Amino acid sequence: MAEHNILEHSLYLDVLDKYSRECLGRIGDINPNTEAMVIISQHSFPLHQTREVVIALPDTDHFSKSQLEMQLEATWERVSEHNSEEKQIGCQLLNANYNDLEMLAHGVKELGITLAKKRSARKNLLFYLEIYNQHSGELLGHLGDISDSGLMIIGEHPLTLNKTLDLNIRLPDLEEFTEAGLEVRVETRWTHPDTNPEIHCTGCLLIDIAPEDEPIIDQIQDVLGLDV
Repeated sequence: MAEHNILEHSLYLDVLDKYSRECLGRIGDINPNTEAMVIISQHSFPLHQTREVVIALPDTDHFSKSQLEMQLEATWERVSEHNSEEKQIGCQLLNANYNDLEMLAHGVKELGITLAKKRSARKNLLFYLEIYNQHSGELLGHLGDISDSGLMIIGEHPLTLNKTLDLNIRLPDLEEFTEAGLEVRVETRWTHPDTNPEIHCTGCLLIDIAPEDEPIIDQIQDVLGLDV
């Protein structure tokens, strides 16, 4: 893939670190024949180092899988032509399945994914909403999902089941949120490993929230694009 051959509009498919689930950026271009990909990111990548990633795929007929796991190596980097605050990262895909790459490239072409950049960036904030124990200040993990009846915590360790916890969910610095955090009381109900066994998901039942804070849950769902 030539370095200058970048799509005018990013495809807005998130590329996540396989282990931390941090959003590294989004697909800017992909070429199955050369097993190459360009990632649009706000951060630099270490060059010539292997990295394991997951590409989250939309739930449509164009994609036969919900995600793709890949290994890649960043080989070049430059400032984006369309946004000086972003970088274009050229990556070589290692041991990639050609059929998966064909499916990805074809699905992207058919869908013509051109979601608004602002919404895409805000959705990525999901992976940075930290959840703390109100009393100890301990970081328990990050928000994986939320509804008016419960939430899911993604963390490095499973949480003790059937335990009541007072939590503080740190909210993003966006105009839609007037508070810096959401305080709730929950009871842990279930836990299981993520696709990466070093990461654990813990489901919690929401048992107490201040009435005036209830609309914040809807705001989180709307702004971050959570599907509940």
